[in-house]
Amino acid sequence: MNMANKPQPAVSRRWLAIISYPVRLVRWFQKLVFRLLHSRLRHSVFIKSFLYRIVYLLPEGWRMPDGVRDTLKLIADTKKKIFFVNIGCNDGLAGNPLREFIVTRQWQGIMVEPVGYVFQRLVKAYKKFPEIHCENAAISEISGKKPFYYLRKNNVLPPGYDQIGSFSKDTILNHDYLFPGVAQYIESRDFICLTLQDLLAKHRAGYVDVYLIDAEGFDYEIIKQIDLKKPPTLVIFETIHLSPTDKTACYKLLEGAGYSLKEVLGDTLATLPKNFEPSDGS
Repeated sequence: MNMANKPQPAVSRRWLAIISYPVRLVRWFQKLVFRLLHSRLRHSVFIKSFLYRIVYLLPEGWRMPDGVRDTLKLIADTKKKIFFVNIGCNDGLAGNPLREFIVTRQWQGIMVEPVGYVFQRLVKAYKKFPEIHCENAAISEISGKKPFYYLRKNNVLPPGYDQIGSFSKDTILNHDYLFPGVAQYIESRDFICLTLQDLLAKHRAGYVDVYLIDAEGFDYEIIKQIDLKKPPTLVIFETIHLSPTDKTACYKLLEGAGYSLKEVLGDTLATLPKNFEPSDGS
């Protein structure tokens, strides 16, 4: 009999099932976590922090594949001290890839969120992290006050609505396919705005290793303000809401500065290969 076609002993199949059980259990738990985070518990900083911390403790082999996390981990493995700027961070928990590295690798940085009720959750989430600076502002091309559109707090719209905010009302309305009836929840008021350079000066920031930007179509305007003479190692930004013209111009700017670009699920990762070389830990 051909050994390749020989039936596998039942005992082997049972051992295979036993060995794979922990992995299947972990994947089930991860799915459960994400379901809970997308329920009414989404406004609970304590619950989200607790569940995410459990996920962070999982062995590497049990983690779901994630291109953004893999890149951040590579940076963490090549340099000990990392400083980041996160623009449009929401509460710094929901789907935020930096949270794990703040908790487990003591990353330092600035987290920017303009919407008041979301900012309150952000402050609560990071009150035990003195090296994390929370800024209640929007990043714009000029400092001052400027009309900003967002969705008021409610328990009617599907989870994720509080992640939508923009200088453009049309950008908010374009999310109606995700949040039916979104127009009746739109509010606008003049928000405090800072340029990127004013933000960095306010917090006395030096070199920035990582930028994470989620600005609902305003990402290119922010990226243009990054000092590419002192280029960050990684810039992650949302491209799904960029106009074709802005996306093309943004890619041209970053590629001209030596960045390699990779698109991952509506975001783009701009990496500077030379900065991925292991350092002495400084």
